[in-house]
Amino acid sequence: MIQVMQRVGANGLQLPKELVERWGAREGQEVIIELTRSFIRIVPAELDAVEIVDRAATYVFDQVGDATAVGQPQRVGERWRVPVLLSYRPKQLGVLTYSLRGELLPDESDSAQTMRERSREG
Repeated sequence: MIQVMQRVGANGLQLPKELVERWGAREGQEVIIELTRSFIRIVPAELDAVEIVDRAATYVFDQVGDATAVGQPQRVGERWRVPVLLSYRPKQLGVLTYSLRGELLPDESDSAQTMRERSREG
């Protein structure tokens, strides 16, 4: 992990070019800056499959239960579709759909309640 100490100035903070390059960003690339109570997170404007899996896995663990897993995401047009599976036997519980920026799209996804109910079915 690399840490950089800076003083907040009149114009805020500026990330050093070397840090941005080591992170893997390139000039002209769009990023999203997310602010939570405890940290600032910078992510590419379009998330890749690994980042989508991470978001989906966190969601299903928190909302559906710990006996779930996520399958390989598929990019379909301007969406990521992620299958939600039972972790202990081959059964698909539903699908989560994300925007390319990593936003869960509830109207295009199966609900957590529906997936919990399917997990209890024989």
